[in-house]
Amino acid sequence: MAFGRKYRLVVGLPLSIGSDYNKKLNDTKSNAYVLTEHHIEFEILKSNDANSNKGYITITNASDDFVNYLNQNANQHLACLLEAGYEDQGMTTLFMGGVSHFEDEWDGSLIIRRTKLTLGDGELALATATTARSYRTGTKLNTFLNDLVDDLSLPRGRIIPYEDSETLKFSKSFSGRAGDNLRMLAQATGRTFTVQDNAAYFTKSGYGLKQQVIELSAETGLIGIPTPRVMSAKQQFEIQKKIDKTKKEELKAKYARKEDVGLTVESLLNGALVPELTVYLKSKYVTGFYKIVELSHTGSYESDGADWKTEMKLAEVAGTLI
Repeated sequence: MAFGRKYRLVVGLPLSIGSDYNKKLNDTKSNAYVLTEHHIEFEILKSNDANSNKGYITITNASDDFVNYLNQNANQHLACLLEAGYEDQGMTTLFMGGVSHFEDEWDGSLIIRRTKLTLGDGELALATATTARSYRTGTKLNTFLNDLVDDLSLPRGRIIPYEDSETLKFSKSFSGRAGDNLRMLAQATGRTFTVQDNAAYFTKSGYGLKQQVIELSAETGLIGIPTPRVMSAKQQFEIQKKIDKTKKEELKAKYARKEDVGLTVESLLNGALVPELTVYLKSKYVTGFYKIVELSHTGSYESDGADWKTEMKLAEVAGTLI
């Protein structure tokens, strides 16, 4: 029994940098493997740091053809798409990326076979896409932001541009991995660079996105009653010491924008929830706008337990939505 749940797991098509995973995996003429009925267990881990998101999927009693295909392409970057949801609500994408490793094993009775996939989000582009560019003093920050994103060769997710008045204060050259340079640019300018479902995101630290807000409430799948995390007196004292150390406004703003996790909440499984998304939390004790900092999608297809869910770590949005 699947208890009103459904999923679609697509694996195949060794891809190169710049490939559109989603478009090619959904091409009906492709030779990718599509699984919808096998028992699977999955754990998808996502965050808004610049490291690759990870995923783990275990398939029970996969076919010989499928496992042989994995073996034959073990040194390739096989694309992987996992969608899941409920019969009455449709499916959403939980993960889109590549298979970085797999294991295949039988139990002692040689009756149950478990094939375990380890997944990475944008790993190929982050590891191999390079850049080599030079800019003069006065160049707009948007110019080399857009150049670096182009060099990364991933589809664009949510890219928050700089103000037109923000320019380079001195000449600058970039070389090496495009992803590493995007990380450095983000760290130097109060931004967040991340890859979500094979797309590049470049957003503003501490701020939520007005165009991407999902309500989280009991009516929309929120599980339990979230309660705020209370900061200890010691933590408050340490932060105040750092703020009092200098009167510079930029340092105060830095601490105001710091994305400390303040809440951990759970909802029914929902792939539309991704790091950097703004949620409007509406519950008995807490109501307001929060940004998703980390999350995990977990589930067991044939289990009747309450494990088909999304757990999120939230940071309160500072200032207005952008």
